[in-house]
Amino acid sequence: MENSADSFEYLLHLTKGLSTECRSTRQGTERIEHLVKRLAKLTQTSYEELSKDPEPFVLERYKGLSGESERDRLERENYALIYQIERQEYVCRRIWSLIDQVEDLLESIKKFVVEQQGHRLRTENEFLDTVVHSRMANLQVSTEDLVEAKIASRAKLDMLIRELESLCKQIDWNKLSDSEDAAVLSRKVSEVENKYKLKLKS
Repeated sequence: MENSADSFEYLLHLTKGLSTECRSTRQGTERIEHLVKRLAKLTQTSYEELSKDPEPFVLERYKGLSGESERDRLERENYALIYQIERQEYVCRRIWSLIDQVEDLLESIKKFVVEQQGHRLRTENEFLDTVVHSRMANLQVSTEDLVEAKIASRAKLDMLIRELESLCKQIDWNKLSDSEDAAVLSRKVSEVENKYKLKLKS
């Protein structure tokens, strides 16, 4: 559910960007139309005459002149690279968040086991209210399964680990940048792998 919400947030971000580009394109089209009408008025030529499709030889000549230059190609490639970097940074932020959530959940499960084995006076519901609920607030998932048994808790943890592994597969670990954030992320993932015997880096 959380992954779907993240996908929706990312799609919403792209939709807003496309909307801005469409609005800019429409404004440019309206400006061109306005200039053509002014030219028609100045040259005493009908707007329909000026706005009709050009002759084939004119169109071919225009295509030859408007071909992609080296600068245009580099700009296009740079924009594509910036998009890939931003997408990778977005996935990295999701991995950071999920790592923190998995570690918090593990701590909650450990304390839950201690509470059960210690036979303390606090009831299970009191423990859930004071420890598990607060730690799982950021996960926004139901804690009712934790009340049932440790098996349900393990199932929740397995679900989170599968999501973490899925996110890690989206990162090309061999092509991470040399930035400090990338180095810290790689080290953090390695620590989680060693601590919990996971295989996250493919």
